[in-house]
Amino acid sequence: MADIKWVKISTDIFDNRKIKHLRRLPKGNDIALMWVMLLVMAGRCNKDGTVFLTESVPYNQKMLADELGFEEETVALAMKTFKQLNMITY
Repeated sequence: MADIKWVKISTDIFDNRKIKHLRRLPKGNDIALMWVMLLVMAGRCNKDGTVFLTESVPYNQKMLADELGFEEETVALAMKTFKQLNMITY
């Protein structure tokens, strides 16, 4: 795996319907920020968009909450919402 130092994010990300929807939810700005943080983590892992602590240890919600600095309940809501909007698979 090549060492990735950046990810490309469209300048119109906040015009995206899904991002607009996320931002209207309770804790919506936190959830939208979490999405960007997950994109960066996926770039760092550099393994087809997956996010993991190590290749054999995937993140769980508690680990993500600790890593990203959010309450576990916020992470749970975000993951549920990302899944419903087909933004993630797991």
